[in-house]
Formats: sequence, C-alpha cells, structure tokens
Amino acid sequence: MENQSTSLGQYGTEEKTTAVGVLPQTPELNKSLEGTQPAIRDAAHAKDIITSLFDANDDRVAEAAKIRSKADGIDPPLDPSKLAEEAKRHKRNFSTGFLGTIIARIIPRLVMRVKSSPYLTAAKFPVDVPESSIKTETFRNVVTDTIRGWAGWHFFLYLLADHNVKLGKSFVAYDDELDWRPLVFRLDECAVPNGTKQGEEPDYFGIRREYSVSDAYDYIADEEVAKDAGWNVENMRKAINAAKPLRKDDEESTDEQAIVVQDVDLELIKPENFTSEWNLVKISILYAKEYDGSVSRMIIERDTGDELCYQEGMYNAVKDVVQAVCYDIGNGSVYGSMGAGQMLYDMALNIEKSRNKAQDQMDNRGKFVLTVKDAAELTNVKTTVTDEYIYVAGAVVMGGNNSLPDNAEAFITIDRYLRGLAEEKVGAFTPDSMASDKTATQSQIDALKEAETRDAKLDYWLTYIGHVIAMMVRRMMNPAAIDTQARLAQEKCLKVMSREELNLIAAQPPVQTGVDWTDMDRNKKIAFLTTKLGNPAWNQWWLEHTIAILTIGKELTDQGLLAEGDQTQMIEATRQQQDETFTMSVQGTAVLVSPRDEHVIHMQFLSGERDPNTGMWTGPLYSMLNEGNIKGAAAALEHYQDHFLAAEQQETLGEYQNIAKAFMADARKAIEQLIQQAQAPAQGAA
Repeated sequence: MENQSTSLGQYGTEEKTTAVGVLPQTPELNKSLEGTQPAIRDAAHAKDIITSLFDANDDRVAEAAKIRSKADGIDPPLDPSKLAEEAKRHKRNFSTGFLGTIIARIIPRLVMRVKSSPYLTAAKFPVDVPESSIKTETFRNVVTDTIRGWAGWHFFLYLLADHNVKLGKSFVAYDDELDWRPLVFRLDECAVPNGTKQGEEPDYFGIRREYSVSDAYDYIADEEVAKDAGWNVENMRKAINAAKPLRKDDEESTDEQAIVVQDVDLELIKPENFTSEWNLVKISILYAKEYDGSVSRMIIERDTGDELCYQEGMYNAVKDVVQAVCYDIGNGSVYGSMGAGQMLYDMALNIEKSRNKAQDQMDNRGKFVLTVKDAAELTNVKTTVTDEYIYVAGAVVMGGNNSLPDNAEAFITIDRYLRGLAEEKVGAFTPDSMASDKTATQSQIDALKEAETRDAKLDYWLTYIGHVIAMMVRRMMNPAAIDTQARLAQEKCLKVMSREELNLIAAQPPVQTGVDWTDMDRNKKIAFLTTKLGNPAWNQWWLEHTIAILTIGKELTDQGLLAEGDQTQMIEATRQQQDETFTMSVQGTAVLVSPRDEHVIHMQFLSGERDPNTGMWTGPLYSMLNEGNIKGAAAALEHYQDHFLAAEQQETLGEYQNIAKAFMADARKAIEQLIQQAQAPAQGAA
C-alpha cells in the first residue's frame, strides 16, 4: 500500500506532513522545559496512528500468510486453477511438507533449551551482600518455579518459537497493568513503526485484539474504580452490548486479513462461517512514549473508534510493555529479521515442484503412446487391458514410453543436495542416512558450518527470551502485584532478603548472553569446589552445602544435609572404622567396604597425619607396623585401597586424592621393608 502524505496540523501546533503515516504529537516544551501536550491527543488521533501502523504492515502480513500456508502443508506448489486452465490436471500437484519438516526440527530445539535450563534467570547478588549465594539461589528458584508453574508457559514458548522460526519476528506484550504473564502477538496483531531497530524501544506501537464479554466487563465491574483507572464506562458498556463473533472479512484490507484467511483454511472453517463462535469486543490499543520516557495508553473500539480507556504515563518505560523477539539480525531492524520460513520459501517451492515432476516422469514411463489422425478422434479412443494384452480401438499403438529418460536417481540426488543446503542455511541439519559421495572430512566441515549457524541462532533466541523474562520478573516482584502466584513468589523471597534487596535483583537483566541459560557456569563451580573436598584449608561443610545447592537446590539440600557443626556422621564413621581396625589387627584379613561408607573419613582415620620431620604417619596402620603386625597392616592397607577406589568412583576424593596416594605409597614401602627385615634372620640361619 502506498503511503500518502497526511496532515498532522489538527494534532499539533504546526502544519506537518510525513510520508510514513500519522505520528504521535510532539510535547511542545515551554521555556521551563515542561511538556504542554501529550503524545496522544484523542481517540481519533489514536485510531489514525494505529491504522497507519497496520496499513504499513499489509505486505508483511500477506507474505506471512503465504509462508505459514507453505509450512503447514496447505498450499500445493502449483496453482490448481492455472493447471485446469492449461488442461494439465493430470500433473502431480501436492505439498510434500518440505518446509514444515525443517521448521518442525528447529522449533523444539529452541523451546527445549529454555525448558531444560536449570534456571530461567541468571540474576545474582553482589558478593558483598550478606548471604549472597543463598539469596541468589532462592531468587532463581522462586522465579523459575513460578514461571514454570504457569499453566500457559508451555504454550507461550511454543507459540513464540513457531512465529519466530516461520516469520522471523513476533511480539511479546501486555495489555494489563499488573499481570506478569505476557501475550504473544503476531504481525497482524501488533505493529511497530518502520525502521524500529532490534534492541531499541519504539516510540509508539499498536495492538489489535479482542476481549470476551466477561473479560471486558471485569474492567468496569466496579464503576468508580474503573473511572479512576481511566476507563470510559459508558463507551465500554456500548461496546460490550455490540459484541459479536468475528468473520474473516471483518477487516477492510485483503492483505491485512491474509493470516486470518490462512487460519480459516488450516482449521477447515467454511468461508461463510465465523472465525470465532462467541461474542467479542474488538479493540485497538496504542502505546506512545511521552517526552519524559513514560508510556501512555489509549484503548479504542476498533470499528467505531470510541475511546474505551486512556491512561497518561501509565508505564515507566516501553520495556515494561512490549518486547520484539527476532530470529535473525537481518539488517538490524525488527522487520528486517528473517525467519527460516522466509529464508527457505523459494527453495521449498522449487523442491516441491521437482518432487512432483519426478513422480510425473516415473508414471509416464509406464504408459504407452497412441496416435490418432485427428484430435477430434481422441474422444473415440477406447482401451481394454487384460493380463496379457492391451486392446485399443480408434488409435494406433506406437510403443511404450520407456524411451523417456529415467531421472529418478538424478532427482533423488539433487533433492538430497538442496535439502542439505536448506538445513545448513537455517541450522537444522541432521545427518543423511543415505549413501553420499562426500568424504568424511567434507561431511565434518559441513556439520561444523551447520553447528555454527545453529548455535548462533540459539544464542540469539535465548538472549531475546532473557528480555522477555526480565519483563515477567519485574512485574512478578512488583509490590503492587495482585496475582496470587506473584504474591506467593514475593513472600518466599522476602523470607531470606529485604524488600530493597528484592527490588535490586528483580531489576537486573536475567541474562547477558545465551550462555547464561546453559549449565556451563554452574558446572564450572561444581567441578572446582569438588576438587577442594578433603582439603583441610577449606571448610568441608560449606563445600558440601554449596555443591548440593548447585546440584539439587536449596530446599532438598536443607532437608538432607546435616546442619553445620553436627559431628554425627564423623563420630559414627570414626567409631565404625575403630571397630574394623581392631578386627583387621586381630584376624589379619581386610574388612569389606560398603558403598554407603564415608570413605574419606575412614581413610583419614587409618592414615592419620604425616610427621614432617620423620615422614611417619600417625594413624593405626603405622601403629600395627611398629608392633610388627605385618598381616594386620597389610589388611588395613587393602581396606584403605578399597575405600580409595570407592571414593574415586563416587568422585568425593577432591584434593585428598594426592594425600591418599602418598600414604598408600609410603605404607606399601614400609610393609615391604618390614617383610624383608623379618626374612633376613631366617636367610642368615640357613
């Protein structure tokens, strides 16, 4: 649609024209630098801005409908009406689902990365905050559990991923002041100004949606409260009374309703039927940034343009209301982001044509050729087929079509090649189980190229999801929140932190990059801390406590780990090893080790500490050696080695591993020396 020059003089103090549509008002600052007029003048102004925004989206919506139809397998590769006109109805013309197959592999990959992440936020307290680790862990667990406890979270993620992978962009926004659960809007439901850059806040944007009668009534049920909140109760009453189901042709522009038409086809709704079977209030919402950064909201009835609600400076910033989510950097703008559907549409169309053509050629090779003297005689040709013969009346058989080239293998080869290119392009590659003439090196190179694309797309997606989570967290932890789950989440956090601390961490960005969604940082901490187990320079209880929290969370750790200073396990393990040591010293045979033993404690009891002056160890094993009890010492060393192997398998040795190895080497050497000393007198006597 061509943009026309529009006068803005009726909305401002100056006569202005623009080639991009109707714009919000300027603030008209006075000499004190105070604004004298709001961004939205009235309902008529709001309607013109919203209409301009969505008119500029017509071509994008039409393109989006084509892509969705191709991805959903609705549209065949060729126009059936044109085939009929050209007398080519015999040609194969079916959707092979090429585009949908590739997209179906990408969407779960994006969704499952978010669903499998241990936390939905990487926000943390500075180390100088008292008990920062516990407070950080509590906040992360509460946020993650609350969001995943939302019944609509699964569907929200899949819907957002679906829009993004197919079309390259969509919007997450709110039309409620306090709710923390956002809505997903597609291109025909939300529009930002042309040229809006990714990562920047648009100065204004529009939303089109519908309220059910009951939802609309909830806003004005308490008339006084509604009026104080900016609702025009009388106009809202009229809109509710005029509510009706939607038809696909409710909108004026054919392009504007293209996605709605595609929905009708997908759901097999008859064209004359309603697209919704219940009464709805059609609304449009305009959000516009004021000169001080706050955001005003105007809600109008979409058809009449009547003002339903106006709230000036309702939000502190645009980031509290809307977030564009893009699949690709494109040219850096929101509308310049390309989805896999856009990237592969032309290729998908050509591949489907080739697949249909290949089947046509294979079918034609099995047919025989007839000739007639005149085209008018075609209707008189009759054929009868038996097991052995084909009888033809009215025509002469010239032979079979086996002379036609057999291109099946060629089609399969080119199809496989194009499919690989498509998968590599969008990061959806899967190894081909069919034979390939690629070398192993070339296949590995291709896989690495695809992995780079896949990881880049994944990181891009996760970074945007982080911005969405940021909106959700700020609303969830808002002291004014009235939602039950949000209030409960705040109560859990406030048990371990102050309101000021909660406000501080809730305002942090949940992630800096997509890497924050992975287990990388947590696993690095666990791996490092595990090496310190058994190191006397480290607080062992703190190590076990922190490792457990990082692994299973604070709640399960508190239930299972003994309180700091509780020596029960140490005492019981030591007492058990004392009994076992006595048994081995008397019987001279090793006692069996249980997997449930506190292996390091048992080992430390047997070895004792090493005297830096003499190099001797102070534990009972060396006491047996000093007493000449070689069998008892050998049994104790074998028992010690069994504990070592068990602890090594359970990965609980930490830095004690080196100490244990040194002890075993010393003990083994001492036992051998004692055996040699015992054998020396006997050899001399001989």
